[in-house]
Amino acid sequence: MRKVGLVVLNMALALTVLAGCTTKSATESAAPNSSGNPQQSPGSTAAGSTALAKNTFTALLETNASWPYNKDWPIWKYFEEKTGATWNVQLPSGNLQDTTTLNVASGSLPDLTFGYTPIANTYGIQGVFANILDYTDIMPNFKKWMDKYPTYVKASLASDGKMYVFPNEGYGKANGMSWLYRQDIFQKNNLKPPATFDEFYQELKQLKRIYPDSTPFVFRNGLNILSNMAPSFDTNGGYYLDKNSNKAKFGPIEPNYKKMVEYLHKFYVDGLIPADFLTVDTKRWQDMISTNKSFVTNDYIVRIDFFNTPMRKENPDSTLAFMPPASGFAGTKPLLLNTQSVDGGLMVSAKSKKIKEIMKMMDFFYSEEGKTMASWGKEGETFTVANGKKQFKPGLFSNATELANKYGLTTLGTYTWFDFDAYKSIISPSLQSAYDEADKYMDAYSPLPKNTQDELDTLSITGKAVTDAYSESISKFIVGQRSLDEWDQYVEELKKAGLQKTLDVYQAAFDRVQKTK
Repeated sequence: MRKVGLVVLNMALALTVLAGCTTKSATESAAPNSSGNPQQSPGSTAAGSTALAKNTFTALLETNASWPYNKDWPIWKYFEEKTGATWNVQLPSGNLQDTTTLNVASGSLPDLTFGYTPIANTYGIQGVFANILDYTDIMPNFKKWMDKYPTYVKASLASDGKMYVFPNEGYGKANGMSWLYRQDIFQKNNLKPPATFDEFYQELKQLKRIYPDSTPFVFRNGLNILSNMAPSFDTNGGYYLDKNSNKAKFGPIEPNYKKMVEYLHKFYVDGLIPADFLTVDTKRWQDMISTNKSFVTNDYIVRIDFFNTPMRKENPDSTLAFMPPASGFAGTKPLLLNTQSVDGGLMVSAKSKKIKEIMKMMDFFYSEEGKTMASWGKEGETFTVANGKKQFKPGLFSNATELANKYGLTTLGTYTWFDFDAYKSIISPSLQSAYDEADKYMDAYSPLPKNTQDELDTLSITGKAVTDAYSESISKFIVGQRSLDEWDQYVEELKKAGLQKTLDVYQAAFDRVQKTK
């Protein structure tokens, strides 16, 4: 979820906030919907039936500086119209996690708390939060949703097989990452997006010859780039479940991972990546791309608009665009790392006196009607439907940030199932196209299973030893302080650090999830 927040925050940097007058107008024009039967699930609300049962729930949500919480956002009125529920929202006095911890310690949790999955699972196992799966008999829409998205369901399960946080689908696509390149620079020099990493290497060298002061390929956050590159080399950036053998494996010891490291070593030796690539931070990365010092990167797709808008003020031809992934070597598929997930949601206090009422309300979020409301707002007020296709009313939103600022759409706690077409409809055509193209190459979503406390204890010590040994050696391989001829020795070093012990931890966790129906 933090990624999502960052994504939209980045967009907000170049956008104008216009909250206020539109919110008032929307609220005034909202027509109460007197529908539903008190005995019905809110998600099954039918127009023309009797009034809904009214409930007020307390909720701890997180606010955002770019779209601070507003109790008058129309989204809250929409909720009430469809479910009969109003939320008495509390905001954290500081950090959300710290406030949640204090609430748990003091026994003063609200009915609903927004949080991230690790927190949900840690406290859920202790009995602090209700097991959502205990209430699926009164959640028909959620049951259908679970059948449709089993991967997201399993990703939300705690190590005890229970679910303490409501899963989500759709909005996480904003987290998509891809290869991005300066299309104008490539075209100017008669270069095409590379089909293989051999071609990629040769084109980076050519760019270096043409622009000797540049480092054509730049990325941030150090070795994280290896996880992004790994799918195209038919390997993984960390622990994963091999679907063929059903065994837990560690990608960074595999021969294909070595091939990937060999490329980065060549890039480093030839000055195609920054000499200090391990410490390139976000600001430096931004500066290098925006000042024609680098021409290829791998990052969030939404960065296309982030860079193009300001760059074109100085050079209208500047175009950062989606670049299809290159194959690592013959026989591998060009793939992108799947980061399309939001690892958090709403949790229900186990001590709430209204658990069933909350579950019935939440069921609405998993209906088609709830999905539409959370994504598009209210028909006639925020969107219209023409020829079966939804579209926001003209002039209402000029960018994605205004979804939040004006109506509260896409803010934390207001969605679980999201129609990404709503988001796409108000971003630039080039960014829309990039998301569409990236979907063609996106690897399968493969979240790691949740660990028990004993497993986490093992990973905090032995797992860290393995990770430290990996990071040190891979960095040395790339910069040439260690020969890649010592790869087998490196693998043995990781084994001595306790690799098998960590693999056993993940094997147990994968097995546990697979047994979950």
